[in-house]
Amino acid sequence: MTIDNLEIEIKKWNNDYSFSSEENGKKRIYTVYSPKLKQKLREIISPYGIVGKGNVQYEGENSHGDRILYQQGKDDLPDQLTLMSREIVDEKKEVINTDQQNRVNEWKKETLNEKEGK
Repeated sequence: MTIDNLEIEIKKWNNDYSFSSEENGKKRIYTVYSPKLKQKLREIISPYGIVGKGNVQYEGENSHGDRILYQQGKDDLPDQLTLMSREIVDEKKEVINTDQQNRVNEWKKETLNEKEGK
């Protein structure tokens, strides 16, 4: 599945969705209102069907490292499709790794201070 295929399909449906973007267009968010478009996108994302109903999510990456997030709306609420470029995904991973390292360093510092009786 490619992000391009999803966006091509969405753009065929004129007024059945709304669009917004963040991060200079590297993060694109589609809010999908049309039941027919919702069904079509769900079939593309999960050709074997989404099990269950409600707030079902799909998260995956394509071969280029771009991330695809699909959140099924509850009841009659719209679905949301978020497409993030590899650059955004890499930046988020770097922030997470830095945050984790900072927490480890803080824990080490606290442990050392406890041992030294500070």
